[in-house]
Amino acid sequence: MSINLNIPIYIFTTKFGYYISLVIHYILKQNNLTSIITDNIDVSIDNLYIILFSQKVKIYPKNYIIYQLEQYNISKWVDQKYKLSILFSKKTLDYSYSNINKFDDILKKKINYFNIPCIQYEKLIDKKINEPLVYDVLFYGSMNDSRKKKINYLQNRLKNINFKIYNKLYGHNLFQEIYKSKILINIHFYENSILETCRLNEGLSCKKLIISLKPNMSDKYNYDLFKDYVIFVDTFDEMVSKIFYYLF
Repeated sequence: MSINLNIPIYIFTTKFGYYISLVIHYILKQNNLTSIITDNIDVSIDNLYIILFSQKVKIYPKNYIIYQLEQYNISKWVDQKYKLSILFSKKTLDYSYSNINKFDDILKKKINYFNIPCIQYEKLIDKKINEPLVYDVLFYGSMNDSRKKKINYLQNRLKNINFKIYNKLYGHNLFQEIYKSKILINIHFYENSILETCRLNEGLSCKKLIISLKPNMSDKYNYDLFKDYVIFVDTFDEMVSKIFYYLF
């Protein structure tokens, strides 16, 4: 696929893809490619789009690449329309070999593995951040019943520490709060989940200690990539123990 270097590449995202879109923009810039981050698609132009969250696209542009972020056989978004968007893409990228292997053979041919690299957040925004440490532990992310139950359990076990929770904070405002925390905890949105590597990179890009539940070990490749940088635990009791260990 040839790229016209004289017109910008558009990176389509929602508020959930703030960090990923900054990293893609940075990578393109390092390769002398101009890009614009947008939440809108103009189907009248021929510019190449890199699409995050394909399920949010109503009408697809003429030329597009998808960065596939949904978990196959788990996410409700991976429906027939979603699969067709992969089929008609110039190319689709996915962050997990485990994910790719679940697609049928025709779609597999369209998908390549690409794990978004962890790039320091301050480098991405070209600005130093000096926030005081306010929270002992921070959890952020969308909520479902499973996560709520697990968070409630942790809150009961961590009553004597400053445990902050955000589920409707995005963009730079969220990253300011990440910088204020000592420890981040990662709790999977889905049961039996593969590893949400982009989410881990957000915390690591701020040089934060992350304590995470282990993923489904079908995703061993990504687990092995992160096991030297993230503290993985098997149970919530172990997570509590690790939190106290690293705080005190």
